[in-house]
Amino acid sequence: MLLEIFQALAEQIADNITMPEGQELHVEPVPFPIAESPNINMLITDPTGFEDGLAGFADLYGGVPVAITFRVPSVDLMTAIEMALAFMDADGDMSILAAIDADRTLGGVVDSIGWGDGFPWTGFQDFPSVNDDGILLGSRLNILVVPKAST
Repeated sequence: MLLEIFQALAEQIADNITMPEGQELHVEPVPFPIAESPNINMLITDPTGFEDGLAGFADLYGGVPVAITFRVPSVDLMTAIEMALAFMDADGDMSILAAIDADRTLGGVVDSIGWGDGFPWTGFQDFPSVNDDGILLGSRLNILVVPKAST
């Protein structure tokens, strides 16, 4: 069930983000050790930071806390910041939030997806580059996925 949720989330993000010409986005449902950037992946995270009532639910019972992480190349810092801000924006062709908001049921795979009030991103973070030739600029979005109730 969890892998199906992660795959649906990755597919929806990939299908709803349009990159600038000449840029290819790599979206994976799980963390991956070697990838070209820019890239987006997801993993289960610590549920702290979610408050009662998120997405209209009284508590977190049954919810899966998921962290969506993006990383962009930082060779040209201004370009990296512009791309990162586009991913973090609430709307626009590269908005991860808008990509998720396109269908908060992920095509019927889950009941709902939500995130806390206020700015949902962790802010800029440095990520080590796999080939050890610098850092990648990125951020993490913590969401709560409420799986479909089994019947």
